[in-house]
Amino acid sequence: MAEKIKRKLGYQQSAQLLKFDAEVRHSKWPKFDKVPAGEYEYIDVICERGTSHADRLIVDIDSRSQFEIAQPTKSYIDLTACLAVIFVGSARNSLKL
Repeated sequence: MAEKIKRKLGYQQSAQLLKFDAEVRHSKWPKFDKVPAGEYEYIDVICERGTSHADRLIVDIDSRSQFEIAQPTKSYIDLTACLAVIFVGSARNSLKL
């Protein structure tokens, strides 16, 4: 876990060197009904294009692990193997996964 945090901080610092506004974000939620408690870390990057418009990107350096389950079938393993390990995209696109 500590290695993942170091990598995320390294990516954050790299983005900041390229003049992007980037921060490691941590989200945590309690157990609710049948939904287990959990936590999620990602890098939030704001890319300004020199206008009043700025793009917000989510960078998840271990996105495939979000789909791990206790007893996957072979077809589920094959399906998740098609997912990218690193996700870079908008928050809206991340919901499509």
